[in-house]
Amino acid sequence: MKMRFWETGSIGNKGNLQTNNMTKAEGDWCNVYYETEKDAAVDVFNLADEQTEQIATKLGFSEKENVNIYISGV
Repeated sequence: MKMRFWETGSIGNKGNLQTNNMTKAEGDWCNVYYETEKDAAVDVFNLADEQTEQIATKLGFSEKENVNIYISGV
């Protein structure tokens, strides 16, 4: 499982729940955006990235979906 982290401050809010203070953990099947709780975000990311492929297969998706999870410190 690959996890890449990106600072997202320069991206801004583009009609989604992302804030300028979020860091993005990018995976093969999902992305997790978080503000301060990195350990919790990594746990969520690991579970979600592992399970998303299985869920997509059960739902009959033939291509990867754009799955984003946002964790706010507020």
